[in-house]
Amino acid sequence: ELTWGAAHSLLNEYGLRRHDRVGILAYNRPEWLVALFGVAAAGGISVGLNGWWTSDEILYALEDSGCRFLIVDELLWQRAKPLIGQVRALETVFYIGEHAPEGTVPVQKLLQRRTDMPTVPIDEDDPFVILYTSGTTGRSKGCITTHRGTVAQVQSIMYTYFMGLLLRGDQTGQPAAMPANPGTLLTSPLFHVAGLHSTVCTSLTSGSKLVFGPPRFDAERTLQIIERERITNWMAIPTLLSRLLDHPQLDKYDLSSLIVISTGGAPTAPETAARARKLIKTQPSVATSYGLTEVHGMACAIGG
Repeated sequence: ELTWGAAHSLLNEYGLRRHDRVGILAYNRPEWLVALFGVAAAGGISVGLNGWWTSDEILYALEDSGCRFLIVDELLWQRAKPLIGQVRALETVFYIGEHAPEGTVPVQKLLQRRTDMPTVPIDEDDPFVILYTSGTTGRSKGCITTHRGTVAQVQSIMYTYFMGLLLRGDQTGQPAAMPANPGTLLTSPLFHVAGLHSTVCTSLTSGSKLVFGPPRFDAERTLQIIERERITNWMAIPTLLSRLLDHPQLDKYDLSSLIVISTGGAPTAPETAARARKLIKTQPSVATSYGLTEVHGMACAIGG
């Protein structure tokens, strides 16, 4: 309902046109996703902006993508503030947080519940979101991901997951069971395909609970979240997994819900995967994957 409300507001109150670009500069939070899917439902294209960029890099991406709208949160506003008025196409800035600064619109004006689905036609090959990916030289390149490619990414990951269940079957040939209440821990940024396409879109499709990790990785808080929220799936970069395994209080937490750890972004040392299976009593499947923004996330994986 919030997503549909955001779409109707963008279309009817702020004049969003088909394929207009909407920049999102915010740390992982529910409003990020409501905005993203609201823009998609209105036929627009979101632009995921890197929360670690400098003001100069943000300015480049806003100009390069031609954003008419920008959604920014209170934590990153100071980096965006000097750019207002410099971006030629930028017309409206929505602010996530209390006390919206002058010249911005409180994001609550977008988050109006509606029960009627937008009727803007969307083709499978329409752009879904533009994400910036580093090349070997020069500026990051804006990579267009499509609705069709995102669906294909989700189908591929779910196929891989079900193959894993079959391979982990018992001696009678019965496949391992899906967890009754799957829960996914999100520690990858939403401006990256690992976080947005591979984790969020797959979790939503499978009906998994999605739990946002802390803005900055904290091993103890992560252990607390896995225990409290009964996390079943975690997609991590290898250094985060190593930091979790190195925590001196690891054995004091109940991690019995955790059955799959997926890693990517860098090779996972076989020793790290072996340590995870040894130290975490459930002996989770530790999979590692290779991917790239151009293929909307994971391209190939090995695990089990």
